[in-house]
Amino acid sequence: MCQFIETIQIVDGNILHPQWHKFRMKRTIEHFFGCNKSSEISDIQNVLAQIPFPHGLLKCRILYSSAIENIEYFPYTRPQFQKFRLIHCDDIEYSFKFAARADIEELFGKRGNADEIIIVKNECITDTSIANLVFFDGKHYFTPDTPLLRGTRRERMLDEGIIAEKRITIVDLTDFVSFFPINAMSPETPEILYDISQIEKKQG
Repeated sequence: MCQFIETIQIVDGNILHPQWHKFRMKRTIEHFFGCNKSSEISDIQNVLAQIPFPHGLLKCRILYSSAIENIEYFPYTRPQFQKFRLIHCDDIEYSFKFAARADIEELFGKRGNADEIIIVKNECITDTSIANLVFFDGKHYFTPDTPLLRGTRRERMLDEGIIAEKRITIVDLTDFVSFFPINAMSPETPEILYDISQIEKKQG
C-alpha cells in the first residue's frame, strides 16, 4: 500500500495554513483510495491536538495511507545553502508526496560538493530535493511551471498572486538575479535570497 507524508509548520503551538494541508491529504487519499476514505483528516486541528512543544519552530510529519498512521514532531532549524548543483533526470516522477523517495535520494547523492540539487527534467527547471523554487528577475517573482510536486506553499503563493508560473529552462537561468526554495517549513518572508551564481554551472 502506498504511504504518503504531510509536513506541517507549527510556530509557538500554532498550526500554519492547515486548510492547504487538509486539501492535499484529502485529494491524495481520494485519488488512491476513494472518496469515502478521507473523513479522518477533515479537521487537522483536532488530529494535531496534542502538540508536545508549545514554543518555538516545530516540524510535524504525518505518515498516512488511507488513514493517518503516525504523527511525529521535531524542533526545526531552517537549512542554509552555499551551492546548488543541476542534476538531470528526464524520467523522474513525484506528483504526490510519497513517503518512498528513493529516486530523489539517488539524485541528491550526486550533488558532489554542493549542498543541494536542482532537478532538471527535459531541460526544464523543476524543484530541489525538498522544495519548490522561486526566481526573481529584478522586478517579478516566478516559479517554474514544471514542478515535480505542487507544494502547498507554492499553491498558496500562486493563489495570493505573490508569484506567477513560468517555463524556466537551463538557458533561462541567466535572466534571473536571485532565487529561493519554498516548502511548508519556509518563513513567510524569505530570510535568504540566493544569488543565481550559486547554481553550479556543471550539470550532473
